[in-house]
Amino acid sequence: MLAFVAVLAAVAGSVRGAEFPQIDPAGWKDQAALPEAVSHQRAIALTRALLSIGGQDRHGRPVASVYRSSLSGNGECGAWVKEAGLPAGVSDHAASEAGGFVYVTGGLKAGKGTGSPTDEIWVAAPGADGRVSRWSSGGRLPEPLQGHVQVTCRGRIYVIGGTAPSGCRSSVWLAAPGARIAGWKQVTPLPVPLVGAAATSVGNYLIVLGGQSPGSGKTLVMPTVYVGPVFEDGTVPTWYLASSKLPGPWLGFGRCQAAAVTWRNSVFCIGGQDPLWFLLDSIAAAAFDPEKGETTGWGVTPGPEGMHQLCAAVVWKDSLYLVGGTVKGEVTAKVLRGRFGMAKKEEE
Repeated sequence: MLAFVAVLAAVAGSVRGAEFPQIDPAGWKDQAALPEAVSHQRAIALTRALLSIGGQDRHGRPVASVYRSSLSGNGECGAWVKEAGLPAGVSDHAASEAGGFVYVTGGLKAGKGTGSPTDEIWVAAPGADGRVSRWSSGGRLPEPLQGHVQVTCRGRIYVIGGTAPSGCRSSVWLAAPGARIAGWKQVTPLPVPLVGAAATSVGNYLIVLGGQSPGSGKTLVMPTVYVGPVFEDGTVPTWYLASSKLPGPWLGFGRCQAAAVTWRNSVFCIGGQDPLWFLLDSIAAAAFDPEKGETTGWGVTPGPEGMHQLCAAVVWKDSLYLVGGTVKGEVTAKVLRGRFGMAKKEEE
């Protein structure tokens, strides 16, 4: 036990004070809309722009579109401009930025029925203003995946869970960034297979929230929050359950197909679906203490009117952007911006 405490201390960061972050419920504002309605896409925040990458159109067909919105100094989105598209349409993929590159991994490509998972990796090197002139092959994943999550932590890329042709995965893969990923290293897997989870990082920890997992002949929507400390060499020695479960809409069930973001050592889990596939329009939030490697209790607040589900969510400075997705079951081009702020913690 003492050795494990030492492990946590080795990856710990600073602790925040007596204030905690929230999203201002009155601060939501419409932004410039995407040129086309799209869901199941991914969004990336760069230094001066946002990117929306791939996804599905209104007919469920994977698209290759990549759009860029320049950000003003106060966080307002400019008109979305079409950039160089992916070599093929893809949805339910994963994406992240690391080392000046944007990486798009796996996902569903167009095919018979609902399509087929791919192991392709596409890499772009955006300019200083976020412009994308081309995508090139960045190698291959260890296996075809869709519904996985991808997180950058300690300058490395982690691909977690998802579904392969042979079933749901608990695997966690690590790679160093570069113009082409030469190899993947497998680290400690999740305790259970997960698809459609949300994931983010705080300090030197990976955090995986909710998702679906097969069990007892059925698929379960999970309320779990798994935390993985990341060592300096990139390895993840263990995964453990945070003591506070992810709140669902009823009976303690969790969420799947949600989006997760981090702001000031707090984790926000946005929207998603419940076990009966109803879309959720609430936001769960918890502070994360990087000294203890633990979340506080979760709070749940209603999202804005007409909140997106199955959308991409991304943070730039003190703003949260919800990009595309669905509103009341209809695929949308809508983009919303919310503002983070600090609230005083009440005395217990």
